[in-house]
Amino acid sequence: LQANDIVLEKATPTFSDASLLTTAEAKEAAGALQQAGIFVGSNGKLKPQDKLTRAQFAKVLYLAITLER
Repeated sequence: LQANDIVLEKATPTFSDASLLTTAEAKEAAGALQQAGIFVGSNGKLKPQDKLTRAQFAKVLYLAITLER
């Protein structure tokens, strides 16, 4: 996966609820973001059907921006 100058390796997410991700692209993206340490989940779950809070979004954005290239 690539966005701007950030390249992430494809990966399968290991979250226990990864089956709730409905497309192959969503699973691939979640796995890549998990492997990069951007998505860490909660108690082993991604909770893809829950709403993202402002605090969670801020953390994801911060981790993505500060990711070493």
